[in-house]
Amino acid sequence: MLHFGRKLFGRKGVADHPAPDAAAPPTRLRSFLRPSETEAPQPGTMTFDRLLGELTRSTRDGQVGAYAFKTPLEQLSPSERMEVIVSLADEMAELKGYVVGSPSDRASQMEYCYATCLKSEIVADKEHLGSLITCLVGSDRYHRSYRQEEFGALMALMRQAVKAGGFLTSDDCASLAAFATTLRTAAEKERGKPDKKALIARAEAIEKFAGVEVSATSLLLERCEPAETGRTLGPCPEHYLFWCRLLAATAHGVAAIAEDVKSKRRVAWMSDPTAFAERFPAAGPLTPRFRQWEDPALAEDARNFARLRRMLRDKRNGLVAPADFLALPGKRPLVEPMFRFDWRTPNLPALDRLGDLEDPQQTALLEQLISARNAPRPTAKWLKQIVAAAEAVGMSAVEARLHDWLALFHTPVTSPTILADALNIDEMDRGVAHLNALLPHWPVEIGEDGIDAAGHALAVELASGNPSALPTPLTLELFAYNDDYWEGRSPTRGRLKLIVPKDPRDRWSSPSIFSWQAVSIENEQPLRGALWLVARMPDRARAIDAIERTALSAACRLHLGDNSHRSKVVANAAIATLIDMGGADVQPAILRLSRAIPDRTINPPLIKALNG
Repeated sequence: MLHFGRKLFGRKGVADHPAPDAAAPPTRLRSFLRPSETEAPQPGTMTFDRLLGELTRSTRDGQVGAYAFKTPLEQLSPSERMEVIVSLADEMAELKGYVVGSPSDRASQMEYCYATCLKSEIVADKEHLGSLITCLVGSDRYHRSYRQEEFGALMALMRQAVKAGGFLTSDDCASLAAFATTLRTAAEKERGKPDKKALIARAEAIEKFAGVEVSATSLLLERCEPAETGRTLGPCPEHYLFWCRLLAATAHGVAAIAEDVKSKRRVAWMSDPTAFAERFPAAGPLTPRFRQWEDPALAEDARNFARLRRMLRDKRNGLVAPADFLALPGKRPLVEPMFRFDWRTPNLPALDRLGDLEDPQQTALLEQLISARNAPRPTAKWLKQIVAAAEAVGMSAVEARLHDWLALFHTPVTSPTILADALNIDEMDRGVAHLNALLPHWPVEIGEDGIDAAGHALAVELASGNPSALPTPLTLELFAYNDDYWEGRSPTRGRLKLIVPKDPRDRWSSPSIFSWQAVSIENEQPLRGALWLVARMPDRARAIDAIERTALSAACRLHLGDNSHRSKVVANAAIATLIDMGGADVQPAILRLSRAIPDRTINPPLIKALNG
């Protein structure tokens, strides 16, 4: 009560009521659930139907929405919430998919009660284990990567019930093992790596709880299928060098025309037919004609090089350097390994290089290699077992096989430049084949001596709007870099814009090169194991080089956005392995990696190691 002057402010009669006793139990607003506040609850009496019945009688129209259960559930004790889940177990097992319907439907009410109880404090006893297993394996509620917190709470309750004295029967173990197999099958169908990882983690947690040991032999047999892409570069297409030289000469001509267009001084060939004929002589089938610009049918923007001006203004990467076309034949051997294997599949690429399955000792080594834990660093037990298996085979032989297999992943070192070169060469092969089909007479009519003149003639045709209606691959956009963003805020340099038909063997030929480089969860395990084992090999300098190259290749981004790295897991494992090796010979590699990997989700251990 408050006193101001002579007046008394406050509620009347407050002083007449005694203060509540601190030792007394708190008053609970749940008279509709128990006949008396002092009456102890009877075990097994708090069910979903009882809650629903009491709430139905407390409403005027008898309609109870799902959210009406919130306050009663909050007022229940942890053991009573467990009783509600037990009463819902059989019916929840019959629900399929997502519950869609009115909030007053029984399915929506059960869904809300079940989820709310698992989010609240709850206590499980040994007799509740069977009902919890029914909730887990009875429906398809946990067949997708959603409801991760709910799944974790359910697994914690099951472990709590086991600690309280519950035990798993043989039928329980069989049903849990079958459910784990179902989750692994569902993980194979997921396209996103985070969803696949979540389902595999669920399967592993269930297998560990049920005491199910997944045979490494069976996993190895599942992954021994070929992982080849089925596509190789092979030899250069016919007239490949001719088209590369012609495009390089055209790029040189487009750059020269662009300089004249941007120049403020008067250029003679733009107004004088004689100067035009001298600057752009005829070459084979290409005969630039000055009078075309005087044709009334030719648009004004074509006569003023409007398309070229617009391209120079919009393209951030600028015009293609002629040397990029000339360098394509020499880059083919460098990027050829990128077309061999598909790392995104669960199959192990080049398993024969890693070991011989007909040799029991090598098979044991491979089984240990693919059973590496999902962490940047191995356990001491795993290291002891893998080193013993390697010694049984022979350290020198194992070292040679490990470096040979890791080279398939890190040679060439994956980078945006290498990816751009691989895409350019793939599209150039198909573009040359397309040009040979459309213009088969050009290589013969132009010849080697007329390539420079033909390039300048082709350049002025394209720069003025392609009045001669050249085929689609020969467009002005071919001679400007593509502004694709793969990493950082700047567009990737060196990406050509070759407009070519789709490869009949693949719906999306160019993006498949990116997807082949992405590492699946199944292949991340042997890569981590190979890194951990190669660090224990005798040739330390060679191991440091292989680990550094693997870290660079794994940290490369294949596209923008989340989960865009080739494999952040492998990159982190390589960096952790390099740091754990210690020594002065490791510091230069750590310094190079800290400069080459700008990603702040990967390089903090490198910065810490340098500052330490």
